[in-house]
Amino acid sequence: MSALGRALRIVWFGLKSILFVVGFLVIGGLVALVVVEPWQQRPPEIADGSVLEIRFDERPPESASEGGFLSVVRGNALTLSRLVRVIDRAAGDPRIRAIRMDLSAAELPFVHAETLAGAIGRFRAAGKRTYVVSEHYDLARYRFAAAFDEIWMPAAGEFAVTGVALQTPYAGELVDDLGIDPQLERRKRYKSAANVIAERRMPPELREAMTAMVVDLDDRLKDGIDADRPGVAEGLEGRLDRALMNPAAALEAGLVDRLGHGFELDDALDAPVIAARDYLPLILERDGDAIRSVALVVASGPISGGWGSPLEGDQIRAERLIATLREADADPAIDAIVLRVDSPGGAYAPSDAIHRAIEALDKPVIVSMGEVAGSGGYMIAMAADRIVAAETTITGSIGVIGGKIVFEELLARNGVRIETVRSGPDAAFNSPFSAYSPAQRQRLSRRIDEIYAEFVERVAEARGLGPAAAEAAAQGRVWTGRQALERGLVDRLGGFRTALEEAAEAAGAGGAADMEIVEYPRIGWRERLRAAADPGFVAARIGLAHPLLKKAAETAAVLDQPALIRLEMPLFDLR
Repeated sequence: MSALGRALRIVWFGLKSILFVVGFLVIGGLVALVVVEPWQQRPPEIADGSVLEIRFDERPPESASEGGFLSVVRGNALTLSRLVRVIDRAAGDPRIRAIRMDLSAAELPFVHAETLAGAIGRFRAAGKRTYVVSEHYDLARYRFAAAFDEIWMPAAGEFAVTGVALQTPYAGELVDDLGIDPQLERRKRYKSAANVIAERRMPPELREAMTAMVVDLDDRLKDGIDADRPGVAEGLEGRLDRALMNPAAALEAGLVDRLGHGFELDDALDAPVIAARDYLPLILERDGDAIRSVALVVASGPISGGWGSPLEGDQIRAERLIATLREADADPAIDAIVLRVDSPGGAYAPSDAIHRAIEALDKPVIVSMGEVAGSGGYMIAMAADRIVAAETTITGSIGVIGGKIVFEELLARNGVRIETVRSGPDAAFNSPFSAYSPAQRQRLSRRIDEIYAEFVERVAEARGLGPAAAEAAAQGRVWTGRQALERGLVDRLGGFRTALEEAAEAAGAGGAADMEIVEYPRIGWRERLRAAADPGFVAARIGLAHPLLKKAAETAAVLDQPALIRLEMPLFDLR
């Protein structure tokens, strides 16, 4: 190589090194700015007569460790509970005269629509105006929008407020064709978490139960619309059952109040605007006038063992949750704990561990159920002193599933032979490459029976039910919040604010307004920085951001059984 070539190589290597160092410093600096920036310590400047603007481009997360990358690492995620508190705080803020909300890009579960509608009602009761706009309305959006003074939508929008539909995939035929053998035991007849791979169609008894649930959800949502917009209630069924109504026809029918885009609503309001995220520091600062303090702990996602990351997102790790609950219980400044449960369940042992840890706490624990609190999620909840569920919460699913998915035939069809060397006849009991023997299947069945009987007995004890009533409420069947109340599985219907009222009563405070809310766990910027630097954290935030990918991940979680015995809800899409 010539001297010129060697010199160019040295220059190129030097440039690459410089670029690497500069890039590392820039990225590190950006992460540090994102994490360390003390946004919480800067109360916003709010002009008199301001409009509080609330918009979200996705589903409002339950936990501050869910949501977009920047909001998670900075700790300013606009969670559902924070959003309720922002609206309640703004109701008493003389500088705020109105709320303007855009639902065009929102993913709004029924429970969130119920909860936020209650907050909007309290804001209006303070004598302030509320406006909502959306490019399209489905039943959940419209249930929420009905709570507002004015409902806007563009003439080019879609009014598709129909009924409730539940869709469940059944891949039994595909599984059989592939040579996959789900060897599973379920207790009891309604326990359907494994149906996605074990059945070809919905069993009749499950269809009966799901139909009752869907009809009840539909009734509850339309009752809410009826309560907030009584003038629209007459003839509602006939109007709402027509999909894709012309917005002009919806206006004529009194279902919406104005036709116009979001910017046209802004022009009509003609007022200074404060974004909800900018208003957030006001609800997170210490309240010196509070009579009592309540710890807010969020348990959101499937349940598994281990410690995990504090910013892991939609996942309940038993050890970390137990440590968080104990930390709040040991804090002398905390008078009660509100545990927000939004979980379809998961592994049996971690669910049991969390249940027993809650039972051992000294301070009163109030559970606020989110969209789903079933199976293992219900096992967690029933350990609390009081349970509050929304009318549209999906809960129950008191049952057990256990076993494994065997791939032996699938591999054999594709030229893969599994040879097993065992130290004993049961050494490969949990292996996905060999089927259960009749004796092994019998032992599995007996163990499932034992766990189911224990689960139902604990439900009866925790809820003060007789054996027959507990069994009738169990059998793996899912219930709406209202149905669960009728069967003694929950204590009261309501949202996050209702749970705060229960906590205030347990703590001896006058009401929810007298309670200071302290979020647990308390995650410092160093821990956020370490978590944000984890490549797995970044990959999860980017790769599972799309709802379809998230649903695929949930399906994969059902196929991949990391624990032999599971307390898990069925997999379905409810909209």
